Amino acid sequence: MKKTLSFIFLLLLVAGAGVAFYGYKQVFGSYVIQNISLKIPSESSYNELIELLEQKKLIKNKQVFDLLANKMNLRNNVHGGYYEFKKGTSLFETIKILRGGLQTPVTFTIN
Repeated sequence: MKKTLSFIFLLLLVAGAGVAFYGYKQVFGSYVIQNISLKIPSESSYNELIELLEQKKLIKNKQVFDLLANKMNLRNNVHGGYYEFKKGTSLFETIKILRGGLQTPVTFTIN
């Protein structure tokens, strides 16, 4: 009986560790698979932002993105502008960039 309980406990511990690792990889692992430039129109709503991100194939898992975006309060902090995401950027970093309005500077020259 004691061995059975120990085995069940160990099995649950390993399963819990697997779930935790999967969640960690979803949030902090490489999320952006290629360099992407994104122009978000000013006055865009959160739902419009989601549609734009889906069109650019920047969202792999909408439920995970939405859960983390809500936790990080992106819904109330959508900033228009020009953004660039480099290959390997994590989901956490992607949402942090969008929420903070950390845009890529656009340079132009006048001749």
